[in-house]
Amino acid sequence: MKTTTLARDGVPFAECVTIDWRETAERRLTKLTDAEHDLAVVRDRLDYLQSNYRLLLQQSEQRLVRIRELERELEELNAAHSRFFGDFRRRLAALRPRIKALILFAIGLILRVPLARPVVRIVLRAFPKLGDKLRARFLTSGQSE
Repeated sequence: MKTTTLARDGVPFAECVTIDWRETAERRLTKLTDAEHDLAVVRDRLDYLQSNYRLLLQQSEQRLVRIRELERELEELNAAHSRFFGDFRRRLAALRPRIKALILFAIGLILRVPLARPVVRIVLRAFPKLGDKLRARFLTSGQSE
């Protein structure tokens, strides 16, 4: 076993410190081994985190692509809804005068049948907006009979 003594200034030679180099080397080797192990563990954790990050990034990109697809579909549905609703409103606006004309035409036909005139008179009095012109014509012709 090799030992070295260090003489310090002002310290007698008998009180010098003896260093065991093998023990010091073993301690340093143990610290170096621990540091290398810690470095390996940190690298493994970093690799794991990087792979998880890549996976999460890929999933996020897929979600963004799906969101864009859903937004396009929603825009298409909104456009189709707008077209349908506009067409529905146009047809509804055109349907009201047609219904009124159909009712007036039916009343005109019924007026030609003498037995139905009292019923028509009641209907026209209940719904005065069915046609003032027809109602006036019916009431004047019905009262003169």
